Amino acid sequence: MSLKESEMKSGPSCTTVSLGNYRFSDPPDPSKWADCVHCGMCLESCPTYEQTGQEQHSPRGRVHLMKSVGEGKLEITGDLIDPIFTCLDCRACTTACPADVDVGGLIEQVRGQIRQAIPLTGRKALVSDFFLKGVFPHPSRLHLLGSLLKLYQKSGLQTLARKTKLLRMMPKHLADMEAILPEVGVPVRKKYKHTNVINSHFAP
Repeated sequence: MSLKESEMKSGPSCTTVSLGNYRFSDPPDPSKWADCVHCGMCLESCPTYEQTGQEQHSPRGRVHLMKSVGEGKLEITGDLIDPIFTCLDCRACTTACPADVDVGGLIEQVRGQIRQAIPLTGRKALVSDFFLKGVFPHPSRLHLLGSLLKLYQKSGLQTLARKTKLLRMMPKHLADMEAILPEVGVPVRKKYKHTNVINSHFAP
């Protein structure tokens, strides 16, 4: 049997690639944080940094934390959950970054590592699975969620939820996101509904 035939029969070897203290398969790609020079150009674009003023909740701070785990300087513990999961994944930082550092891509990879190391349990797992698997992959359900969110804010339920212990039933990162939730305004398509009326008067 030739070497090629032997390789085809046995197939590729299955190995788990690790990186520093990222112990599971598919660790974050180090090349994604290699270009970050911590210049701070991303700070003003980050909504969580704007609200908290904390370095660990900035893109620059998150990159530093993720890189430190990859270099074996930090372990994956509960302390890493808050800064990584409060990221809204809006990618505004990548737009502002002169080096185009893909912070959002890193965040997604590290979240996977954290959830394998520290899985959610009980009610928090159910709530998280509901949103991640039952809502976010479906545009129509996201649209419905937006309508419900507007009702939640306008009806006074948001005020009630924040004054009671209801939010404590949610995973901490979701509760933190709710705390900095912007007010739902007029949809862009309605806000600029009559733009073409003006253009029709001035167009040649």
